Amino acid sequence: MRTEPGLHGSPPNLTSREQGESLRLLEESQAMLRAILLGLGLQYHSLDLERCRLLDPEAPQAGPEPQSYQMAASLITLGALIGFYRQAQAIAQQTAQAGQCADWTDVKLDGLSIGISLLRLFRLMGAGQDFGPLAQQELLDEPTI
Repeated sequence: MRTEPGLHGSPPNLTSREQGESLRLLEESQAMLRAILLGLGLQYHSLDLERCRLLDPEAPQAGPEPQSYQMAASLITLGALIGFYRQAQAIAQQTAQAGQCADWTDVKLDGLSIGISLLRLFRLMGAGQDFGPLAQQELLDEPTI
């Protein structure tokens, strides 16, 4: 069987410890991606609920509000983003400790993603509270992301 260079090319010479660590990182990444997919599924379901409510406002409303699904999706996604941030940070620190020039770009980008996710979560949490008629109108006038 011939191996092509690239992603599935011949593996580098790794010790069993390094190989175990690499496999652990890959498994963690897959778990975090599954969490993000779960969050997307919950978001999709909340949109489905909104569509049903728009099409038939008189139908009985069973189950949680769409906003509850959106908040759960945001929390799940935030947890996965924090996991990716920790991975990127650990890899950059290991690279720096090995005396090589570490690339902190992924760490910074992951941090920005976490900040955006937190802002979205706080907006969802605030949208469900009663702040009076003026504040409610401001929330309605504010563009959504």
